[in-house]
Amino acid sequence: MSNSAFKNAAKSQRRSHKERHQPHHRRKLGLLEKHKDYVARARDYHRKETQLKVLREKARNRNPDEFYYKMTSTRLKGGKHYQPVSDHFTEEELKVLQTQDFGYTALRRMQEAKKIDRLQSGLHLLTDREESPPNKHTIFVESRQEVNDFDAARHFETAPELVKRAYNRPRLQTLQSGLLTKAKDERMIKRADTARAAQYEELNQRIEREKKLTRLLEEQNIQKHLKAKGKRSKIRGSDGRVTYIWKKQRKR
Repeated sequence: MSNSAFKNAAKSQRRSHKERHQPHHRRKLGLLEKHKDYVARARDYHRKETQLKVLREKARNRNPDEFYYKMTSTRLKGGKHYQPVSDHFTEEELKVLQTQDFGYTALRRMQEAKKIDRLQSGLHLLTDREESPPNKHTIFVESRQEVNDFDAARHFETAPELVKRAYNRPRLQTLQSGLLTKAKDERMIKRADTARAAQYEELNQRIEREKKLTRLLEEQNIQKHLKAKGKRSKIRGSDGRVTYIWKKQRKR
């Protein structure tokens, strides 16, 4: 037996020492502090002590004549300094904020439109049978007898249950050679269908988000024009949305 194997065997026979728990008559004091708890508490205490020491040193070395412009707006409340926040904006500040909101909304709408185009280009979009005819594969034969005797599974060299598929339709030679078993084929189809369904779900969500951003952009555009001068009249459409029509003015 090698030296390392002997050490490992000796370690396996050692008794595992466990830290004692809180005695029963001291349960009201909570959990018994272990050594690792003491180490964490001591490190936290010394870290705070060092930080307070640095702050006291900065306070002692501070120039009493020091001035910075925030002193003019900072207030003292309850022994703590705070910066009062004004909720009132000037007209120019409001215009700048609204312009930034309009630009951000337009940017997000453009990003969603690009992502929708990318998803649509990578998917075969399914349409209802009422809107467009189903996919067809035309086979030309020589006589009426060949039409009556035509077998799609034999023509495409595949299994009868796979004839109606427009994709992932392996040949009989591939199936019989063991390269693609039926169970593996079903798993692959299920995985592909799940991924495709997730992509269509993401596409629908992005289309709905793009519509909401478009409506928000139109609303922001209306609010922007409402702050301009000029006579206008309010019109409520059939869908309940409110629009405005400005009176034409002659340009000087």
